[in-house]
Amino acid sequence: DEILRRLQEKNLEMAVMFYHWCQRNHLTCYLCGGGCIGAIRHGGFIPWDDDADVMMLRKDYDRFLSVLPSELPNYLFAQTQKNEKDSHFPFTKLRINDTLLSTEFTSRFPNIHNGIFLDVLAQDYTSNNAFLRKIHMKATASSRWLVLDKWRGTSVNANSRFSSLCANILRKIFPLGFLQKVQNKLISLHKNMKNPKYLFDSMGRNVS
Repeated sequence: DEILRRLQEKNLEMAVMFYHWCQRNHLTCYLCGGGCIGAIRHGGFIPWDDDADVMMLRKDYDRFLSVLPSELPNYLFAQTQKNEKDSHFPFTKLRINDTLLSTEFTSRFPNIHNGIFLDVLAQDYTSNNAFLRKIHMKATASSRWLVLDKWRGTSVNANSRFSSLCANILRKIFPLGFLQKVQNKLISLHKNMKNPKYLFDSMGRNVS
């Protein structure tokens, strides 16, 4: 309990720091996922939660990435696909240097920075057409799972045996870098769309 409490305190420090940083740079960010639920339901963290997530609209997220290199404090490391070749998260992890928070998943990859982290995610536009919106989200979700399973070396377990067979053939044929490019393109496919009516959680655990 003491370790979890100290971890939550570090998460809160990072979230507050990030919020003030966004204010200075005229960027909008907001809590999402468990951090948002905890703030509303518990007046803080969900008692057993060990991280916090913040979300931004795509235009703010892209600008965040562009100004980050010149303003990142020395004690933090911004983990992205570009600056750490063995990391394939579709979002940014702000990690505290000289700390270690090795999860069951990240412990498989000792070559990446595994410090205490704050996840920074983008929320993207999707189609205004219901049919095209469904296709876009399914394609994004499929690409996300292909990248994840290729990265961790596991088979794709889709909704049906046929879908799983097709996905695993694609996973074996295409290199991880190519699959990642397809994933990133699908995530932000509609970012320049005019008059969008819908947002989707493109980088979250469950694409929705």
